Amino acid sequence: GVVEGAQVLDDGRILSWSWDHTLRLWDGEAGAALATLSGHTGRVWGARVLEDGRIVSWSWDATLRLWDGASGAALATLDGHTSVVEAQVLEDGRILSWSWDHTLRLWDEESGAALATLKGHTDEVSGAQALDDGRILSWSNDHTLRLWDGESGAALATLEGHTDKVSGAQALDDGRILSWSKDHTLRLWDGESGAALATLDGHTGSIFGAQALDDGRILSWSNDHTLRLWDGESGAVLASFDGHTGWVRGSQALEDGRFLSWSGRVTWERSSDYVLRLWDGDSGAVLATLEGHTGMVNGAQALKDGRILSWSDDYTLRLWDGGSGAALATLEGHSRTVNGAQMLADGRILSWSWDGTLRLWDGESGAALATLEGHTGSVFGGHMLDDGRILSWSEDHTLRLWDGESGAALATLEGHTGWVNGAQMLADGRILSWSRDNTFRLWDGESGAALDLVSGDILAHEAPELYAAWIRASNPNACR
Repeated sequence: GVVEGAQVLDDGRILSWSWDHTLRLWDGEAGAALATLSGHTGRVWGARVLEDGRIVSWSWDATLRLWDGASGAALATLDGHTSVVEAQVLEDGRILSWSWDHTLRLWDEESGAALATLKGHTDEVSGAQALDDGRILSWSNDHTLRLWDGESGAALATLEGHTDKVSGAQALDDGRILSWSKDHTLRLWDGESGAALATLDGHTGSIFGAQALDDGRILSWSNDHTLRLWDGESGAVLASFDGHTGWVRGSQALEDGRFLSWSGRVTWERSSDYVLRLWDGDSGAVLATLEGHTGMVNGAQALKDGRILSWSDDYTLRLWDGGSGAALATLEGHSRTVNGAQMLADGRILSWSWDGTLRLWDGESGAALATLEGHTGSVFGGHMLDDGRILSWSEDHTLRLWDGESGAALATLEGHTGWVNGAQMLADGRILSWSRDNTFRLWDGESGAALDLVSGDILAHEAPELYAAWIRASNPNACR
């Protein structure tokens, strides 16, 4: 079954967890299976290694389990929830869990004994976090957030005001709490009492996300086609970034205080907004509309020299003046959607596409330098290795190594039987890849020779970005 995630342990072994109800321990060198941690009767949703080496896992079977980190032997079942569980390990070692059963629970990390049940929510608990002072903050589909005593689990405050599911929340540096909801609002709360301080009202659609900026202002974005900037103290609207005609799917704060945004594909509403926009970071005024793409903008980045690079469903990449937004160059050559791109350290641009190719471009003029041909399916990603070679992975079940200067093919890494969703170079020079065939593979980083296969559909990640890559890879760019 599909593996939800994996983690490289300090001793080099790999821990993975799967929809097949098991966790597995693997030899990180040889890829050999070391132990199968069996006991869950539903999808394993997550796992963590405790400081003493034991493992805690949580599952759709409504339980958490403790395992011996050496042998994989079952040690304890943390039983009490009645529906799907998520969890985190607190700084003091205790385990905090929350569930679709409307409760949170605290558990002793040694014995697995239940310490407290945090009752009060009346619908699924969708998230929780421990605050710096030891209290616990949770938010729920019941439209509320709640504060709890981190020792006893006693309810301290109910943060009421939202009128639909609370999508997310975060504690701000000054102790206040920021939340956002499907009710189209954000709200600020007193972090001590839970009292409502301000309602950030103005969006007309569900809020996808929000962040507190370094200067204390708050930026949010929504499916109402806008971004909004708010006073972080009063919650007053400072600016509405109006102009997009599709859902705002990406934005970036530039170093000079301006914002760059773009509107991307949505699953059930085909947006016709093919532009990027530059905004004044204070007033929200449109400074420039970067027009030229004739298909969905899939991504963009601000380059170190101030220019902007974007890529699109229209088969092109474009370079823009970061000041005026004027079009500088159109990078034409791909024959299908451009999935991604990056600026290389030497100033060239590398792109990859559904057309099965990668391309190298002159970073100044946008002139085509080389076409890396060989893949027979969509290329999902690529990057330049430290030695200058390029590694790519594809829908065609292979990875490929390329000469970073000429673009010549060096090696084809064959063995996967499903889409290759991601890859990385390990510190020892080997290549790790993961695939929809429910395996990961290790490859010799020089020759590309296959070294080992591990069953289980594992993504071994050592950074949050890799977990995000796993989520994206579950169906990468599949809406063609």
